[in-house]
Amino acid sequence: MSTWKEMEEIVPMNDEEPVNETLAYYNENADSYYDRTVSSDMNEQYDFFLKYLPSGVRLLDFGCGSGRDTKYFMDKGFLVTAIDGSEAMCKKAESYTGLNVRQMDFLELNDREIYSGIWASASLLHLKKKDLTRMFAKLRKALTKDGILYVSFRKGAFEGMRNGRYYTDLTEGELFNLVNTVGGMKIVQAKEFKEQREDEEIVWICAIIKKW
Repeated sequence: MSTWKEMEEIVPMNDEEPVNETLAYYNENADSYYDRTVSSDMNEQYDFFLKYLPSGVRLLDFGCGSGRDTKYFMDKGFLVTAIDGSEAMCKKAESYTGLNVRQMDFLELNDREIYSGIWASASLLHLKKKDLTRMFAKLRKALTKDGILYVSFRKGAFEGMRNGRYYTDLTEGELFNLVNTVGGMKIVQAKEFKEQREDEEIVWICAIIKKW
């Protein structure tokens, strides 16, 4: 018969705990995260996304973080809406861009056919894998007809807490299966980008997904 201590050890983590811990990380480390990311060179990824979009259309920066990408798109003449889950990061992004940033849980997105493009750069990877199908369906609904969704995930099979945040890594096959499961959209191009950090090399799977 299991003791109470043994039973406690096998109780799975509450569904809200990974989300709360991840948000707490960004709220507590907003200044250092901003300083570390606001000047990152994303030009190759921007070009990968924007070549599929007409100029000046409405975009959603979904998980805007420091506001780096929001400001880039605004400076290029796009109409940008920015969303982030962390209150502290929203404030940093507002200060950097001059734009009002919506704070919300990603899964609360209920916009309908508003955006010609959605930029979800290294943001959806903080959701649990079991929630990704629902999230992708919501993003599809938020796109206009023929709208473009950009997503990026770390390449791999890991799911769990990493450096204070919850991560879901994906393989390219898993990403294709996810999009096929949601339906009504297709991957038109997938590409790997390598990022060299001081202590590791990260391989990112980035994809352009078109609503139809």
